[in-house]
Amino acid sequence: MKHLLPHIIDAIVAGLTAVLGLCLLHYGEYIFKIKLYDAKMLTSIVIFCSNPVPPSPRSFLICTLCAYAVAILLQWSSHPTSTELYQAVAVGLNVLISKLTSHNFSPAIGVGAIVATKKWQQPILDPIRHLITPWLLGHVIIYCFVLCMSKPRKFIRVQLAIREWRLSSIKHHHDENDTDTNEWYYSEAELQESFTRCDTSGDGRIDAAEFKIAYRNLTGSVDDLSLADCEDIVRAFDIDGNGSIDFHEFRQAVQPFHHRHHRHHRGSTFKSKKQS
Repeated sequence: MKHLLPHIIDAIVAGLTAVLGLCLLHYGEYIFKIKLYDAKMLTSIVIFCSNPVPPSPRSFLICTLCAYAVAILLQWSSHPTSTELYQAVAVGLNVLISKLTSHNFSPAIGVGAIVATKKWQQPILDPIRHLITPWLLGHVIIYCFVLCMSKPRKFIRVQLAIREWRLSSIKHHHDENDTDTNEWYYSEAELQESFTRCDTSGDGRIDAAEFKIAYRNLTGSVDDLSLADCEDIVRAFDIDGNGSIDFHEFRQAVQPFHHRHHRHHRGSTFKSKKQS
């Protein structure tokens, strides 16, 4: 359960970000007296907040413009457009864009359906106004808010990961030769073995990708760190600032427990010599 703590805290912060972002839109509507929120934006908020960092806005812009273009063309057609017809065309277009450009933003299909099927008083200006506000302006506000929140969210996640990394250096078991403590710490040989095993390039240093392997092996964490998080952790322990850590820098992560281990055994050795 303890290995899930960074994931749980991050999920709570992500949920709070979504709630605060939605409140921000409603507060903006109240202050500026313009429409900033549409029910179709709920899915967008979920997409923005579900990721550690909101996805690139390019997918949003490309899919929105394509969905609006199809919706306006159907709106201007001589035949009345049904929701089913638009959905069929929009889904096909979304899949096509996703395959050709790797861009996908499904909420744009829903807002396009409104443009295609709604009876506008001004068929040209009203869809454009709806595109500008609430859709584009509301998304800009929520995207910027989530992007700003991703910074402290990332900081919290990384600090918790570092804490997990350090606390995981402690293994609990009963030592038959030591009745004063049940805590066992990684020995120098074990740290060296783990470091060497993860040093896949054999250059005596591990980068963020190799640290990712070391973190998983030493902690047994079921909630694997992202590569970006590992880069931040490596940067925190990287004394000489070259983007990777040697064994000495790797050992700094568990230094408090490592030194305590040696002090404990030195004290035990001192006591045994004094008794003899």
